[in-house]
Amino acid sequence: MDMALILFNKLLSMFLLIAVGWIFVRSGMLKSQESKALSLLSLYVVGPVAIVNAFEVEPTSEVISGLLLAAFFAVLTHVIFIGGVKLLQRPLKLNEIERASVIYSNAGMIAIPVVTAILGPEWVIYTCSYNAVQLCLLWTHCRILISGENRIEPKKILLNPNIIAIALGMFILFSGFRFPGPISSAIDDVAGMIGPVGMMITGMIIGGMPLKRLLGMKRVWLIVFLRLIVAPGVMVLIAKYSGLAALVPNGETVLLISLLSFAGPSGATVMQMTQIYRSHELSEYAGAINVISMLCLAISMPLMVAFYYA
Repeated sequence: MDMALILFNKLLSMFLLIAVGWIFVRSGMLKSQESKALSLLSLYVVGPVAIVNAFEVEPTSEVISGLLLAAFFAVLTHVIFIGGVKLLQRPLKLNEIERASVIYSNAGMIAIPVVTAILGPEWVIYTCSYNAVQLCLLWTHCRILISGENRIEPKKILLNPNIIAIALGMFILFSGFRFPGPISSAIDDVAGMIGPVGMMITGMIIGGMPLKRLLGMKRVWLIVFLRLIVAPGVMVLIAKYSGLAALVPNGETVLLISLLSFAGPSGATVMQMTQIYRSHELSEYAGAINVISMLCLAISMPLMVAFYYA
């Protein structure tokens, strides 16, 4: 329960940063569209640097086994929910945007700052396993699901900045290479920006959206309930009772980190792909799911952590 309270306090502090972005847009000092520059900075600089920074640890057998467990749990999670959401498609009348929003979380923006705050930076490395699995599926399964094009683009996967950062991080982990002091300090500083920048981007996006209309989209609440309560609740049960935690040292904490990665709001990439491949109305709907799930996170994520440790 103490962990849930720490998480709740951290999420509240992150929501204050969302409020900062919202105030800047609502006051007219910035426009919501100007969040694109921060999004590019987060995608191409801050996120990859945070991943590289996470790999500057000793490659002990404990670390390697933990990475393998986290990767296995990430694969298991996506297999279960790609199949499960497919089964629910007809009875719940889920469209492609809704299915993708339930399956894919905004893992990097939430998990890295949350794990850093409640466990420490040395644990962030285990978020990378989840991110690597999800990134591959985002540019294959998710892209095909939303666009309707049965074509995989390996180039977009391999050249994704986050995948490149993971590859560089693996080199750092196993080679023992370490950056010189000034560079290492700069990397630490930039990596620490991932939470604040991501939250302010969210606030700026919310500031440009009519909240009355967002809150009035009744269907959004069903998808948010599936994304934040049903889906992570199922994986908490599997993590608790499958015996996976006993397979590696600190397995319980490694699985918690994977759960934090999965229990986040719907993926921003889903919204971005909808903007590219579908109508403006659907992209607005995908954005509404992303925003409402983000606003509900301060309640849902501590509940999942409390459930995990109950």
